[in-house]
Amino acid sequence: MTPQPRTIGRRTAAVIVPAVVIVTAGVYAVWMYQIGQTSCSGYPPGGNCPGNYSYTFVVSVNYTGPWRATYYGYHSVGQPFGSFDGGGNYTGGVFAGTGSRTQQVSLSGPNTNALTLCAQAQKLDSSKATISLGIETRSSNTSIPFGTAKICLGVVP
Repeated sequence: MTPQPRTIGRRTAAVIVPAVVIVTAGVYAVWMYQIGQTSCSGYPPGGNCPGNYSYTFVVSVNYTGPWRATYYGYHSVGQPFGSFDGGGNYTGGVFAGTGSRTQQVSLSGPNTNALTLCAQAQKLDSSKATISLGIETRSSNTSIPFGTAKICLGVVP
């Protein structure tokens, strides 16, 4: 005689399923506590859960002669070592001209870190006139022939 499989009743299933859910939730809560996670509510801009944000930097160059500007963006605060070598950057670009010009550069990243934009503007002639480079309210200038002005600006969410 072979044993017959036993089925569980609805009442038994109604007790087992919630018990499994409660135990699983408890294990998850203990694990989250141990790894240091805290709860959050909503996503940016109104909430505090991790998400992304964007910022548009305004770069300005003012020089009567020819110039060339380069920029690099980073997920950090301050000027990283070798920032104008292009190493470790996640975005970069070049623009050039004669006279005054502004360029908007938008960066985005996780709201758990800052965004930094570093820029440099180089004079392409031997004039002793001053070249001015600005990012938002910060500025740098030089009047050295073929000189370069450099600046970095960071923002936090």
